[in-house]
Amino acid sequence: MRSYPERQYLLIRRKRRSRALKSAGIGIVSVILISIVLGRAEGIDVGMNFVFIFITSLFIVSVLSFGLMFHYLKPSREEKKYNAGVVGEKQFMRILERYPGYKFYSLKLPHGGDIDALLISRKGVFAFEVKNYSGIIRCVEDEWSRIKIGKGGGRYEGYVGNPSEEAVRHANDLQGYLHRMGIPVEILPVVVISDKKAELHADKCSAVVLRADKLNTLLRGRNVLSKEICLSIKRVVENLLRG
Repeated sequence: MRSYPERQYLLIRRKRRSRALKSAGIGIVSVILISIVLGRAEGIDVGMNFVFIFITSLFIVSVLSFGLMFHYLKPSREEKKYNAGVVGEKQFMRILERYPGYKFYSLKLPHGGDIDALLISRKGVFAFEVKNYSGIIRCVEDEWSRIKIGKGGGRYEGYVGNPSEEAVRHANDLQGYLHRMGIPVEILPVVVISDKKAELHADKCSAVVLRADKLNTLLRGRNVLSKEICLSIKRVVENLLRG
């Protein structure tokens, strides 16, 4: 199942490419019509006559159409943002697959939204919110900020939202569902920053906040769940996926 960023990325890219093709088609048709008219016209007098106005209009349409085509060939800022999210999720998936346990990705929740990645293991149950943020990222008591660093070294504020609040909400949603199914297990919300070059500072956040390359610090230690409980949780989650 595709994640929300991947669905949005594919939708935006499909629309952009469709618009580029339509613009190219209009431009090509305009050029063909100009060629036909010029081929059949014995001569064109510059001025307010139908043939001149028609060819001039077609020429303007063709120029605008090809200009739009080149514009739509370039990915928009929104498309790049969602693509970065997709890249970050796939990078984290590769890391998470190294660890034992049952994994689910883009898990749809009972009350809307989805969990980017869920790990059911003997170390516990972890709901991951994955963000591919670069730069300097801070979370202090669930107040987030982000400073991006440009190629020239310049610094500027970047969008960050509130991933810890989102992670907690999603973890609580699934935890409540499991409780209603008779499995009183705790789900730990975790915000993962997939960019390994990001500088991360977290203090007193409601969710665990770490970089993906530090995942081993979270998953080490003693086992807290039995194999039977893990299997029971897995079955309930699979039923949730089936709707």
